Amino acid sequence: MDRGKRRIAGEKIGADSQQEGNEWYEKAHQVESTHPDEAEGYRAEGMRQTSKQYDNQVKARVEALRAQGVEVKTNPNLECAMGEMKKVERGEQSPVQAEANIKKLGFDSPEQVGYESGKYLESLQKLRPKIPKG
Repeated sequence: MDRGKRRIAGEKIGADSQQEGNEWYEKAHQVESTHPDEAEGYRAEGMRQTSKQYDNQVKARVEALRAQGVEVKTNPNLECAMGEMKKVERGEQSPVQAEANIKKLGFDSPEQVGYESGKYLESLQKLRPKIPKG
């Protein structure tokens, strides 16, 4: 795959990884003024989807690259933000508490955490070593 195609593929993978969480955050925004309890449930599901994508996409690539001898650094604040989202899934805190903690880590919102995760995934995709032919 040439560089241009690899860049486009990386961008698509990054954007796709954000999509599921963003759908739930958008639902939350649509009903937050009229149905706050429902909005909180949607936010919780968005956080679950965001952290799931991080585990399935980002962590898996980091581990694969490290197994191939590639030095990969992770963003500790992004890791902590994902941890805050996972606390929501485990019932250890509310989405509102998680969002406040995420803001303390320097993110504007759970959506920004998903965006940063997608951009990081995009960079990991570009780092992917070429598979030898033959």
